[in-house]
Amino acid sequence: MTHDALACIELSSIAKGMRLLDIIAKRAPVFLKHHGRHSGAKFIILFAGDVASVESAYNEAVAESKGALISSMMLPIVSPGLWRLLDGEVGEATDESILFVELRSVADSILQLDHALKLIDAEIVDAQFASGISGRGYFAIQGTLPDIEYCAETLHLRLDAHEKIAIEIIARPHEDLFPALGHSPVFNSNWS
Repeated sequence: MTHDALACIELSSIAKGMRLLDIIAKRAPVFLKHHGRHSGAKFIILFAGDVASVESAYNEAVAESKGALISSMMLPIVSPGLWRLLDGEVGEATDESILFVELRSVADSILQLDHALKLIDAEIVDAQFASGISGRGYFAIQGTLPDIEYCAETLHLRLDAHEKIAIEIIARPHEDLFPALGHSPVFNSNWS
């Protein structure tokens, strides 16, 4: 199955999430990358496939979300770095600058991570979505200081105050920080 596109639907209802999971699975031939219950009674569905299939399943699920939708996103073209993260690969931290981004929504976090990776030459060194962080989204990317500063400025402009929790830069990370990065599961045990 081709995995060109990616979609995420984040809901405030577990029951509605189960219904939408069924709708998505029946609507089009997509691959469920993740589905499950998370902190704050969130239900998150992440699925991939060809653009037409993902778009069809995404549009129907969003239309059926009826008041339970927290956030959603659909990417017709996904950055290679995001695909690597979804396959469980995270880069090793070095002495390059690191940008830390923490957002209220998992779908928004995935969307902004993809945007950042398309904007600058950067590598993901840490990411966690929903589980263990109160349903939030968090990622860290490393690159040159000018690129990291440009990316941070762009994200500040793209995001409103409600979406952002924090955007921080460490220009020259101390090596004692490195063991704290890249060791948490991206979602949880039913991540595939």
